[in-house]
Amino acid sequence: MLKDLGISPKLLFSQIEGSAPYTLSIKCQVPFMQEIQSFKSRPEGYYDNDLFQYFYLSMCAHWATCGSFCPTDVDNNIRYNLWRRRETQKSLEAMWNLTLESLQWDYKDVSNKIIYHPDEPTWRLSYHEGTWFSVAVGAYAATLHYKNAEYRKKLYDLMAWEMEKEQKIAEYWLKNDLMTFIKLTALISHNLGDFDRVVDMWKIPENDPLVKNLYKLSLKPNSLFNLMCEYYKKYLSIDNHRNFAYRAPKCLRKSEKLLLPIGPFHETWGENIAKTDVLNEDEKTEIIIAMASGFDKLPGDTYSYVRAYHGFKKNYPRLKQIMLCLSKKDLKYFDNINFQRKSDIKSSEFHQSYLIKMQQTLKDYNLA
Repeated sequence: MLKDLGISPKLLFSQIEGSAPYTLSIKCQVPFMQEIQSFKSRPEGYYDNDLFQYFYLSMCAHWATCGSFCPTDVDNNIRYNLWRRRETQKSLEAMWNLTLESLQWDYKDVSNKIIYHPDEPTWRLSYHEGTWFSVAVGAYAATLHYKNAEYRKKLYDLMAWEMEKEQKIAEYWLKNDLMTFIKLTALISHNLGDFDRVVDMWKIPENDPLVKNLYKLSLKPNSLFNLMCEYYKKYLSIDNHRNFAYRAPKCLRKSEKLLLPIGPFHETWGENIAKTDVLNEDEKTEIIIAMASGFDKLPGDTYSYVRAYHGFKKNYPRLKQIMLCLSKKDLKYFDNINFQRKSDIKSSEFHQSYLIKMQQTLKDYNLA
């Protein structure tokens, strides 16, 4: 039996059940979803005795939950630890092939943060590509250690293609819809950050082509990626945190339809919470308390939680009745003057403020 895995297969599966229980009932032909759903029917030891099978389960778990409120804690395993074990050499080719294949896994049922290229239906972008970059860099580092030129080239070429794809999606939306382009800054900044962090983790040499050509693209002067990452860091990063306040209301894990979109533009999500029949009134009350308390606990000029509340209060006729039942402690969150002010801003005005900031940023980069 494999030892010191960090997290046992059973515990990993229990995290999936707790974080994203809907993955066990979604009907689809996606390999990583099917693997999770068939977990219980596997013979005992199936994942404990085979490093590749455990790696596969870990990949499936993270793909299924990285768009959820509580992603499974396997990041370091799939991008670092499992590539360095004594048993890894026997499983390398299978692990490399799975890494290459996983970029094409269809995660549309488990993420609400996806942006597509309309002219290329298979080109989509979310935080999942950042997760893929993390694993791919680990896989690439393993090719350096084991001196495998064939898979090194395959992995390099696919990472370079993914970078180019993200660039082209960004260029399309810059020309066609500036608000979508603004949301893309969150996704691309996250993905480039994941790539760079794992390059640093592995200490890949500076003269390696991966480092020379694909590393720190966010810092390349006057580039589109640089513009996007600077805009994100200045205006959106504080609102694309892990939304810890939403971990308390476990009712949000009932359905994939309740997953969060890109922040801080959460008005439509708040509206959906108000209107959905998946949640009862007590559960909706718990969620808006999380909105208000989350806003109170986050430092800085934040908007995600309060914009979700904006969408909720505009679409929930029984809001006054809910407020009458709140404790004094919870009511104080809603009485916060800053919370009330930000929740009253019209969506059109709120979105326009970000468009103006982007238009100015584009001028600064001579791209207006």
